[in-house]
Amino acid sequence: ERPLPKLAKPHLRSSPEATIKQYKNYLSGKLSSESNVTVAAADIEMSCKGAIVRNEATLSEVWKEHWNTTEDLQLCYDAKPKD
Repeated sequence: ERPLPKLAKPHLRSSPEATIKQYKNYLSGKLSSESNVTVAAADIEMSCKGAIVRNEATLSEVWKEHWNTTEDLQLCYDAKPKD
């Protein structure tokens, strides 16, 4: 299984109240339009510093739980592993 491609512009500005689920929906659309890769939002896994983050978490919550630095928040994504 191949990893998902990187976005052409990987930096996003967003509200701290945006949720991980909203980001997954955005990624699903961007991957389709930029790379012609079809992946459902539900099949994308997002992490911060190696920890998987839950769909309902806001960026603010992820920041407090995992990042906790003055640098810009960095999230990683890939396809969920197949069972």
